[in-house]
Amino acid sequence: MGISFELPLNFTELTKELEATNLRGKVIRIESIFIDSLTRNILNIKFFPGNNGITLYENREASLKQRKESSTTTYFETIVDGNKGIGSETTSLRNGKGELYDTPRKIKVISFLNSGKSGLIEIVLNLNSTQNFEWNHFLSRIHLFSNH
Repeated sequence: MGISFELPLNFTELTKELEATNLRGKVIRIESIFIDSLTRNILNIKFFPGNNGITLYENREASLKQRKESSTTTYFETIVDGNKGIGSETTSLRNGKGELYDTPRKIKVISFLNSGKSGLIEIVLNLNSTQNFEWNHFLSRIHLFSNH
């Protein structure tokens, strides 16, 4: 993926790197999922290689410029290991099946190009909105490297 980071305390790897391929067998996404054993917060790291990743980044950048905020989503820019990142924060009341959460979930997403600008890295944090997560501290511990 071209990324290294310091995993927050209590987080463990839920899955090894998963690869998604298209019908031609080309890898279109690589993903690792981590879970906090105490709070059940989920950290998801994704890599979208090649032109697909570059296009996703450009689309997110366009979305940021078009609408800074909505009623449930806030958009922002950040820096990740010297690279510009595009972020959003959303409060979600329902899970993917449409069921209400016991407490609202806060979903933070940061998207940025890897160091070789050959793909998109996306970090998704899904946490109980009552929990405090040292987001900026986590981002400051990310290091990008060329994986060629």
